[in-house]
Amino acid sequence: MWTGRTKQVSIVLFIVGVSALALGASGAPGKRFQNVGIDVACDANSFVFQGPSTPDGPAYGASFVVQGVIYPGGTFDEHGVDSGLLADGQPEFPDAVIGEWTCRGWFIGDGLPTKTGPFVVTTQIYDVDDEHFGTGTVVSDGKELIDLDVPFARAITGATGDYSRRFSRGQLFQTGIGVNKTGLFNFTFRRKP
Repeated sequence: MWTGRTKQVSIVLFIVGVSALALGASGAPGKRFQNVGIDVACDANSFVFQGPSTPDGPAYGASFVVQGVIYPGGTFDEHGVDSGLLADGQPEFPDAVIGEWTCRGWFIGDGLPTKTGPFVVTTQIYDVDDEHFGTGTVVSDGKELIDLDVPFARAITGATGDYSRRFSRGQLFQTGIGVNKTGLFNFTFRRKP
């Protein structure tokens, strides 16, 4: 399945329910995080890992980084759980993109071959202010499950800008729901499971 660092993988890099990056009526950054949640499409074209590996992919202890796009919560409900990105990593709905998602971490468990339970421990950055890079972000940390359709909690560990007062602590719920055309998973992030 894996023949190096650039091969597509089916990694469930769940994005902790970033309490809804859906744009509010005013469109102001502080209004983007609503109770609706956000949807994230992970781009396999951006996935890079370093460290131990097996013929099936990264093994326990391998580090990685991957990026994706953030859509308003409900995007996958409307367009399907396997939508969001084209095979080349371009957004399928460019006018709906509200930010960029970056995830870094390490494989745990059995690495990529993990069948159920925790398989990575990650830090995720949700950047939703494209005009002023880094001024509208939320950060979360935690273990991620490989299992689809199973919500799990992540700790909100920080935020910047308008989000710093509302999202400097607490938790988000991440759920892996499908696989987009790049070969990586789509996630929903919500304040409640």
